[in-house]
Amino acid sequence: MTLTIRTLNSKDKMIRTIRKLYVQSFPANERIPFPVILHMLKEEQTELLAFYDKDLFVGFVYLYHSETMCFLYYLAVCGELRDRHYGTALLQSVLQRYADVPVVLEIDTPEESVKDISTRKKRLSFYQRNGFRMTPVRYLFYGADYTLMVHGRDISREEYEREAEQIYHRAARMRFIDPLPVSVLSE
Repeated sequence: MTLTIRTLNSKDKMIRTIRKLYVQSFPANERIPFPVILHMLKEEQTELLAFYDKDLFVGFVYLYHSETMCFLYYLAVCGELRDRHYGTALLQSVLQRYADVPVVLEIDTPEESVKDISTRKKRLSFYQRNGFRMTPVRYLFYGADYTLMVHGRDISREEYEREAEQIYHRAARMRFIDPLPVSVLSE
């Protein structure tokens, strides 16, 4: 599957479509306010990528990259196109684009005690099938429990904290906690 990628700016005609998919795809407590995303597009390291299969819009990726790391904030595929391998194609495109640095993402920590454990495990499995590994980096952010995953070389908690502080400007709102046992992460 070959997809076309368009890098969008905050004034692009696709922004309304992206925003609608963004709101449909992510719970409110996991969404950065959309005006903040648009503002961040002014920074050279931030990209909002729209993906097309011929003329059909299939999804988007929002990411932030530095010289040492690429942080994948959001990846979303249009609802009617899910389960057609577009998510894998979007993710593989990002991995090729940033092959020279580790690509990191945060995932809801897959603990058995949460209501949406099956969704969390499905998401975890998707990223693992695409070569991502769990890291020992786990933190609370606005009350949500996240674990960091990485593709490429391993990163330490300290390295991520430096990047979060320097690039994402969110470390002050994070409270790092102990990682889950390996047995929970591999189920």
